[in-house]
Amino acid sequence: MRILGLGSPDKVPPMTEKAAIDLGGDILAEFFVFGTAVSLVLFEYFRQSSNTKSKTDAFEQKVKDMESELELYKKNSDENNKRIAEMSKFLQEHKKKVEEMNKELIKLDKRRNMKFATQTTQTSNGNQIGKIMKPKNSAQSVTQDVKNSIVYQCAEDTAKKLFK
Repeated sequence: MRILGLGSPDKVPPMTEKAAIDLGGDILAEFFVFGTAVSLVLFEYFRQSSNTKSKTDAFEQKVKDMESELELYKKNSDENNKRIAEMSKFLQEHKKKVEEMNKELIKLDKRRNMKFATQTTQTSNGNQIGKIMKPKNSAQSVTQDVKNSIVYQCAEDTAKKLFK
């Protein structure tokens, strides 16, 4: 009462026993209801905060997992790019070798065809006429055989490099 500025009471009237029991029961019921309400509010608050914490932890773990997967993909991508660069270089080298072999093959093919160019035939008046003769498909089959062996060799070398 002093805090409210009403002053202090001069005389407190006596209460009957029945009124005191009723007032005590009311106060006890009020404290029980208030305590139950406070405990329910606190229980719900702590439950929600633990749910939020577990969700946050799960989210952070998921982000960490995704970052590690991303790093793995970057590493694999870099390795694959290196392999592609190596294979491109390897193929360019073999392409040059194939072109050189084709040039040599053409030279060999020309030498082989020269043997057939010296054959002659007799005409009705007795003159000999030189005739270039080329066996049918012989140059093509030789060229194709060489090309096939080159392709096979290149494929074999590539497979060896890839599966080291």
